[in-house]
Amino acid sequence: MIPPTGTTPPSLSLEERRDVLYGAGRDLGHCVLGFPTSTFFGAMLIGFWGYLHQISQAGDLPLWIALSFFVLLSGLAVYSARSARRGFTKAGMPPREVRRQLAGMWIAAAILMIVEGGCVLGGLSLTYDPARGGASLLFPVERPVPLAMTFSLYVVAAAVLLGRSWRERRDAGGDRELPASGIPVAAADAEWPRVNALHMAGRNAEGVILVVVATAALAFLIGLARFHPGSSEVLPWVVVGILVLLSVCGVLIVQRSRRHLEAAGFSPEEVSAEVASTWRVGGFIMTVAGLGGLGFVALGADLLDAAELRWAAGSGLVYTLVGVFLLWRFRKRR
Repeated sequence: MIPPTGTTPPSLSLEERRDVLYGAGRDLGHCVLGFPTSTFFGAMLIGFWGYLHQISQAGDLPLWIALSFFVLLSGLAVYSARSARRGFTKAGMPPREVRRQLAGMWIAAAILMIVEGGCVLGGLSLTYDPARGGASLLFPVERPVPLAMTFSLYVVAAAVLLGRSWRERRDAGGDRELPASGIPVAAADAEWPRVNALHMAGRNAEGVILVVVATAALAFLIGLARFHPGSSEVLPWVVVGILVLLSVCGVLIVQRSRRHLEAAGFSPEEVSAEVASTWRVGGFIMTVAGLGGLGFVALGADLLDAAELRWAAGSGLVYTLVGVFLLWRFRKRR
């Protein structure tokens, strides 16, 4: 049973409340990614409905099944948002903060929807050929008008969602809700700041995943030997810059966990141990992934010329050595 709004669940320990809060944050993540993705592909299906109807040998039944599937995924995303609300309340999050978290999630989802719809509309407008009346995205679009109309409505709906969520988040910032006792929510739960600090520390520690993925993509791009000093290709260098920026952002996110751990009452030694543990996990993943990459390079060495082999082996070796360095630098000290 969910406790009354604004009260602390007495049956949950501090660690249990942190776990509940983490699960609620994960549910928000499912919604902010799942809702835009499912609605995007649903809109794409509706936009191509007439064309698919013509080429389909089984009539409209497969189309309705696919559309029902995307509607189901959208419903599951909305359910994840409701589950996140229950989790935040169970963890003792103040009602005002619950409203702000959910509104922020819908803002992020609406922005993703606008970006998705804008990319489709932009692609159609840039590739539209008045002579033949067609356009192209990643593939030719013989009838772009239904698709353009569908995604115009999609963007409008996303804009309405963005406006409503933005207003909800702004209004939540001015709330000062009171529990039954008449004591302000912030004062009714003195443990909440520590619970939230532990939760934020855990979320920031996940920034190591961004570091691992971004540096892996960087190593892969360099290993392709698609560019070298003096190359006239611009796009690979732009991608390299973006990946380096993402890696730096990941490092900064992980380092932010120090501040939250300190706010949770951890000693300096405990803070250092927690951060070191995070980087050890990242170093282990990078080491294993780097060794796997070097193994693939060795298996395909006969397919590469001398220059390609140097680039591929060099990037894989550097990536692996970075992982080994992290393992050594943040090793457990007795």
